[in-house]
Amino acid sequence: MKKFISIIFLLISLVIYATPAVTGVTGTMDFPSAYILREKNYTISGNVDNNQSRKNDTLSADAVFEIGYLPQIETGFKLSTNNSELDQTFIQSNIKFQIVKEEDNPAIAIGYVEYDEYEAMADQKNEDGKNLTEAYVYLVMSKRLKSVENKVMDLSLGFKYGTTIEKKGMTDYFLTLEAPIYTKVKLLGELYTYEKEDNKKIITGNIGGEFLTRDTLRTKVFWRLRNSSFGVAVTYIGLINK
Repeated sequence: MKKFISIIFLLISLVIYATPAVTGVTGTMDFPSAYILREKNYTISGNVDNNQSRKNDTLSADAVFEIGYLPQIETGFKLSTNNSELDQTFIQSNIKFQIVKEEDNPAIAIGYVEYDEYEAMADQKNEDGKNLTEAYVYLVMSKRLKSVENKVMDLSLGFKYGTTIEKKGMTDYFLTLEAPIYTKVKLLGELYTYEKEDNKKIITGNIGGEFLTRDTLRTKVFWRLRNSSFGVAVTYIGLINK
């Protein structure tokens, strides 16, 4: 009976709460949402992408661990093969605090993410890594909206303030959408801004899909327009026994 209840609890969490983005923090693809893991839930993810714009390697693999151990707080870390040195680009951490729960109002969260934008998202052949963020703080608002046939889609809007190698701050904006299109299948979309060397704001995006592979497994596939990279992320959702 206890095992049955645990499975039902996991299924509910799969429907209600998003899985981690490739950054580690709960979100869509590259950006966070205001939703968090349920208390006592944890996730283990493996991500692979083939960023053809990288100067050295075209294949990258990451491992992500995320836990929602306290109410309204989640934290985790990410190990990346983008850099073999034991620095921020190898071990990256994140923390999120949901300051407002969703009711009739949107959910609101703040957080901090260590994320090497140059290694993962940028077009290295055409962009200067010194002007891209190594870590950022963010404020994000998320709301579930009913679509056709009473399906629910998640819409998130936020901004992030990032530090760069040159230690100057940079503010960018992001919009994410998760929309069910079939049983156990979601359409994922992201639009975001970034700053080029001439201080102009550029808008670009990511598109992908999420599949409920098994009761405790989710698979995401995604395409980044900015660097024409294709990626796959597989996430296991577990429950810590009391």
